[in-house]
Order: sequence, then structure tokens, then C-alpha cells
Amino acid sequence: MGLTNIACNNEIMTTSYLLSVAGLSNASMGKLCSEFNKSLENTISVMEDMRIERNFSGYIYNREEYMFPDFINTDLLTMFGGILRLISIGVLSKDYVQKINWLELYKWLGNTLSLSDVCFERKMGLLCYAAKQVSPAVFSFVEKELCPSLVVSRTSAEESLNKQKLYSVGPAGDSIILDGEDFSVTNIYEVVQLFAKITGL
Repeated sequence: MGLTNIACNNEIMTTSYLLSVAGLSNASMGKLCSEFNKSLENTISVMEDMRIERNFSGYIYNREEYMFPDFINTDLLTMFGGILRLISIGVLSKDYVQKINWLELYKWLGNTLSLSDVCFERKMGLLCYAAKQVSPAVFSFVEKELCPSLVVSRTSAEESLNKQKLYSVGPAGDSIILDGEDFSVTNIYEVVQLFAKITGL
């Protein structure tokens, strides 16, 4: 919705007041979506839970939306999905597609895959299909160079990735990004306590 507003409106109302506090949760969608199924039994169990607990509907991706492979269900997918949808329906120019560094993006996405994931081959297929929608050159790189490099043993690389931070600690505009581990913060209650201590509220 934010992307649509930015694309359609010349002015966006903003506020400097705090509206929410970001917290940590083992049950957060971000955490759950970054995990992968290490066994077929677990995959079946997850699908059963989804069948019972969730409502399903149909949504057909168009060509532009398939440029971002649907195997990393985090805010990144929502952002790129929104941009590509706006391009596909003509709200944004198709020139925006060329402004994205697809090679670097696909390299990063490929490095999020784990050989222990039972859906590894399917995700590689999605990666190749996404690249094919961008251009023959990008597809050739992903198919002939990137994917073969992902099949080698990457135990040490996976361990490094698990410890990798996807954010930078320090000032960020009018805000500041902190690492919960530096303050022994493990849950939302402790996040709120830390926030109150820092701000004096």
C-alpha cells in the first residue's frame, strides 16, 4: 500500500512521532518465513496446519511479478511484488525493471538457499524461471553459473549466513538501530524496557 501511495501521489504525509516499537518474537512471520523444512515429515506437518488454519484463494502472477522468485516470504517479496505489480499494470514505467541489479539480487537470493532444505531444487527452478523473465543474458548467468555453484557443499557458508546480520547497527536518519544481543534482549517485554530506559519514557 505504501508503494502504491508513493507511485500515485505527489505528496506523502509523514510524522516524526513514534507510532510503534519493533519487537522480537519467535512466532513472528519474518522469523517463520526465513526458516526452511529440514525433513519431508515436517513439510507435510506444516502443510496440514496451513490447510486447517488458513483460508486459501487463487492469485495468478503476471510476467513481471515472476521476476522475483516466490520462495523468500518476507518483506523483500512484498516490496518487489508491489513494485513489479505496479509496473505490470502501467502505474510505473517498464524502465524501472532495467534499474534493478538483477544479477546481484539473484546472487543474494541464491545464497539464502540451503542444501538441507527439502524444497531446494524447486527453489532453484523458481530462481531460473525468474531470471528467464528478465532477459536471456541474466537467465544464462543464473542457469550456467549461479545455480551450479549453489549445488556444491556449503556447510561453512551456511554457518556464516546464519550469523550474518541483514541490518547495520547505528544511526539511521532520525532513528537508531540496535542489536538485541548486545543488550541481552530476547523478547518484546525486554525490548519495551530497553526503549523506556534509553528514551527515559
